[in-house]
Amino acid sequence: MNSYYYLDAQQQVQGPVNLEELKKLHASGILQNDSLVAQAGSQEWKRYADLFTPPVPPQPSQMPASSSQRSPETSSGKTSGLATASLILGCTSFCLGLLSGIPAVIFGILALNKINKNHALQGKGMAIAGICLGGCSMFMTAILVGLAIPAVNGAMESARQVRAMTEIRQVGIVLSSYANGHGGVYPDNLDILLSSGALTNSTLLYKPETKEPKWILTPGLTTHSAPETILLQSVDAYRRGARISKVVYRVDNSAAIEYEKSP
Repeated sequence: MNSYYYLDAQQQVQGPVNLEELKKLHASGILQNDSLVAQAGSQEWKRYADLFTPPVPPQPSQMPASSSQRSPETSSGKTSGLATASLILGCTSFCLGLLSGIPAVIFGILALNKINKNHALQGKGMAIAGICLGGCSMFMTAILVGLAIPAVNGAMESARQVRAMTEIRQVGIVLSSYANGHGGVYPDNLDILLSSGALTNSTLLYKPETKEPKWILTPGLTTHSAPETILLQSVDAYRRGARISKVVYRVDNSAAIEYEKSP
């Protein structure tokens, strides 16, 4: 039966436990979905949710409701069909945004051109109203998009930061394990972890796309160095507004986020 090790809330290695005991720890709340778990004999730590949460079955796709599309043409009656379409699209543009706001402006302009050429047609006011409503909708959509972009960027940076925290903890645990087996001396570079077999997943050390290193290791440190000494830090910086931060891992096996002011 497979046995597992896990990190508790104090980031201490606990175990070994079997699969049933591990699931009971998760059910009791001792283990969270983000808790790191490693199978006995493996140096690769993974989130509990990645190991044991079953994949969510794909939801059946729903076919969009079919809608008849009609290209509005100039009516042979008294009111321009383009003007009517422009007004309707302009009214719905506050719900559908650019999807109906842009056509409302286009149809309104076309309607005005036809009405000016054919004075028997009516609906000039409807066309103007459709253009105004569609234009207002487009303006409001642009404002909302402008407000949403910083929030989206902030959420993406937070996600990158959380991922970096998880990865630096995994690398830090391997470094501590290496030092314990080498007289308390940390390696001079991270490649030693790969060459010695202490770490098998190179993506924890290098970016898969560019093969650039993710971390900066402070050489010459031992387990007897000052606990607050930074052992490992991220190469990439993470920006939140005017604040720049880096993920660090200290000799006392604690991971943290350090902020510095933007230049």
